[in-house]
Amino acid sequence: MSDGSTDSAVKEEELVYVRWSHNGKIESKFVGIQTVEKADAAHITSIVRTIMEGICEEWESKLVTFATDGAAVMVGVKNRYPLYVPDG
Repeated sequence: MSDGSTDSAVKEEELVYVRWSHNGKIESKFVGIQTVEKADAAHITSIVRTIMEGICEEWESKLVTFATDGAAVMVGVKNRYPLYVPDG
C-alpha cells in the first residue's frame, strides 16, 4: 500500500506499507517513508522501489497487488503510478 502526505515543511512524502499472508495469518507493517522530489508517477515509483528493495530484493516477483489512496497521480489515465509497477 502506498500513500502520499505533505509534512509541515510542505514537502511531499511517500509512505509504504506491506500486507502479507504467512501461515494463513494476514499481517501489515509500515516499512518506510521518504521525501519525494516531485509528486509524479516516475518519482513516486522510484521512492517505492527504493523502500521495497531495502526490505526484500525479490519484492517485484512476489507482488500480487497494490493499493493507493486514489489521488490523480495514482489512478490517472495517462501517467499514473501503476503504469510503472511491473506486470506479474
